[in-house]
Amino acid sequence: MNLYIFQALETQLATVAPSMPTASENVAFTATPGAPYQRVDLMPATTVNPTLGDTMSRASGIFQVMLCYPAGTGSGAARKQADLVCAAFPRGGSYTILGTTVQIDSTPTVGAGIIDGDRYCLPVRVRYFANVFAG
Repeated sequence: MNLYIFQALETQLATVAPSMPTASENVAFTATPGAPYQRVDLMPATTVNPTLGDTMSRASGIFQVMLCYPAGTGSGAARKQADLVCAAFPRGGSYTILGTTVQIDSTPTVGAGIIDGDRYCLPVRVRYFANVFAG
């Protein structure tokens, strides 16, 4: 279930232009010095069962896109890219892969920037849910 959710959200992220190199979960990645990149993480919340007696469950959580830019160059470029990422995941958007439809239930949130080594990182948090049917 989480694999399809992650794939659907990553596929939608790939539509953002300009594109950026992406560090995906548990995949080897080496950042190019002085060049921006994005890191993606799926942060699932507790799966719930909103109905009794059937095989439906609701997976939800946050798809986080961490935009990583060279430190000391200001926040403008990262914030512009954050706006593009937010626009790619509008509230009410839905993305389907292999029978799993992921829905965006609220406008994405841009968090506070942080310094991580030689990078200024700006998190974009996309809240999602997917109704999943077993069987």
